Amino acid sequence: MKPTGKTYKTEDTFLKVLRVFVSIFILGTITALMAAPATGLIELKLTSEPSGAAVIIDKAAAGATPLATTVEPGNHLIEVKSANYEPYVMNVNATGMPLAEHITLVPVTSCVLIKSTPPGAKITLDGSSIGETPRLLPELQIGSYRVEMSLEGYKPQRLDLNVTSGRPQRLNIELASSSATLDVTSEPIGAEVTVNGILRGTTPVTVEKIPEGSSTVIVTAEGYETYQEQVSLEAGDKFTLHTPLKPIPAKLTVITIPEGARVYVNNEFKGESPVTLENLTSGTYRLRVEKESHEILARKVILGNNQASTEKLRLTAKVRGLILETSPAGVTVLAGGKELGTTIAEEDKTDQISEPLELQNIPIGRQEIVFFKKGYAEEKRTIEIKRDEIVTLETVALRRQFIRDVEITTKNAVYKGVFVDKNDEIYRIETEPGVIRSFFNQDIKGIRLIREENIIEDITGHED
Repeated sequence: MKPTGKTYKTEDTFLKVLRVFVSIFILGTITALMAAPATGLIELKLTSEPSGAAVIIDKAAAGATPLATTVEPGNHLIEVKSANYEPYVMNVNATGMPLAEHITLVPVTSCVLIKSTPPGAKITLDGSSIGETPRLLPELQIGSYRVEMSLEGYKPQRLDLNVTSGRPQRLNIELASSSATLDVTSEPIGAEVTVNGILRGTTPVTVEKIPEGSSTVIVTAEGYETYQEQVSLEAGDKFTLHTPLKPIPAKLTVITIPEGARVYVNNEFKGESPVTLENLTSGTYRLRVEKESHEILARKVILGNNQASTEKLRLTAKVRGLILETSPAGVTVLAGGKELGTTIAEEDKTDQISEPLELQNIPIGRQEIVFFKKGYAEEKRTIEIKRDEIVTLETVALRRQFIRDVEITTKNAVYKGVFVDKNDEIYRIETEPGVIRSFFNQDIKGIRLIREENIIEDITGHED
């Protein structure tokens, strides 16, 4: 058969379609080949928290997270690093499938010990309370922090804490007092101390935590005037205050029965009873009252500051008494072989005559009174002692016995006599009753005591 024209058209159409399909296949293949990775490489995607971390693959820098790259099949050492974070190291095995890893980095931390002097201060870190000093923060991240401390009685402290590495740190803060300290002493000790109306102890005392500014200090002690002072203090001051307290005088009233007795205080006449003595200092006083025909009454009185004391004394009438004087003084008086007393010289006078000696409770009846003094002839008096009667004797004079007790040797002679007296220039003895002889010390060759009971200082060693 002879082909028709229609047939020719059908064949042309088929060829055109075939050419289009071939073109599309070739174009798709080329596009696919261009989009596909190199033959044998494995796709690797890395992300991290935080992002921006450096990635090192097999010790070669590969970029920063997030990272999309390719690696050859096999094992690879991958390191991820970021400032202030611990390095992350991992080993991956690329086997053909794409790899994707997300890495969370661990922050670098430091151990920080926060202390204060004194301890017990409250701590805030960036505004958050974290306890009291001393405080250990075992995992504080790298960075800058604001630390604040507060303690009652001390000024608040604010400072910056910079943590730059994992190396341990210690922060020790010396707190400055926001108040003052006051040391109070007094004379006498043991006084109560009040500061701004609050009792703070007894002296000596250290009062702490006094607010700065003006404070009122009051010191009190029983029997003393109150001491008060205004002190101006600044924070951190340590002030010393010594308070000598002024004693409040005492008062003594003396009453006697019967009245009209002479009152002596410490041997000083104060008047006749009843008598009141004021403005007396504290201490011990000797009180004595005397009234004619009555026994002398004496006692000790102890007065404290601001004390009002009344002494009431009942006098006893003298009975069976004896009043006497002797010449010289220093004579011992005996009755019935019993020593009754010894006369004494009048104050600020010689011993030629004694003060009156009052002897009481002598047995009733006829009594022989003996007067004795060494170096003098003994005297005796016989008296009648009656009930409720006081006997007064005239002055009893004792005659001195002339008994030589010293021997003086001079250049020319030897003299014996009774020692009289001596001074830096002369030596005097009584060579005969009533005969006094003086010797210059430079003329004396030696002195010998005749009676050992009369001890007189020897003068020896004189040269011709």
